[in-house]
Amino acid sequence: DWSSDVCSSDLLIPGRKARLAGAKLNLGSGNQLYVSYVNVDIRRDLDVDMSLDLEKTPWPWPDNYAGEVFLQRSLEHMGADFKTFEAIMRELYRVCRPGARILIYAKHPWNNAFINDPTCVRVVSPAVMGVFDRATSATMEPQFVAERNKVDFEIAQRQVTLDEPYRSHLQNGLVSQEELARLIDSSLNVCAEFQIELIVHKPPRTAQPPA
Repeated sequence: DWSSDVCSSDLLIPGRKARLAGAKLNLGSGNQLYVSYVNVDIRRDLDVDMSLDLEKTPWPWPDNYAGEVFLQRSLEHMGADFKTFEAIMRELYRVCRPGARILIYAKHPWNNAFINDPTCVRVVSPAVMGVFDRATSATMEPQFVAERNKVDFEIAQRQVTLDEPYRSHLQNGLVSQEELARLIDSSLNVCAEFQIELIVHKPPRTAQPPA
């Protein structure tokens, strides 16, 4: 349960918990602090375990450090330049153990929460994350992004969270799945966020050629 560990800042002792719970990282935590995670954020006014600019690499953790990583509405605030985003994904791969689980919650780019937030600089969607999955056929010139960066993040699960009133309309049978699919492809503020679960493959799997 990713939400049950939310705690108040008075339970956190900066530096101490980072040594006790090094296998779990909460990156770009903001005020969402979790007892069993090392909570990391760029802001120095927050009572987090580590203050760190994640766009600057290398990160301070050793290879194969983390078994779980949580990015809750934080990754879309990093890597406006794709080379910077690639560097972030390389570091994420490096510090994760084989089989590590990464859970990403990211604002949907067709939602006003993303559009009206000037600090949202990167679309984080299953399609974007798919270029770092060796088993997909997603390509960007001049070669596979995953192969070029020597990473392999399998997209294990993906889903969208509907915004209101569409979530209630679907639950109450006021809109069909077909109509909802059409609205998702054509309208703003239907989806609130993406939820994407990645699994780290080390060594990388064999890249798949495009169909």
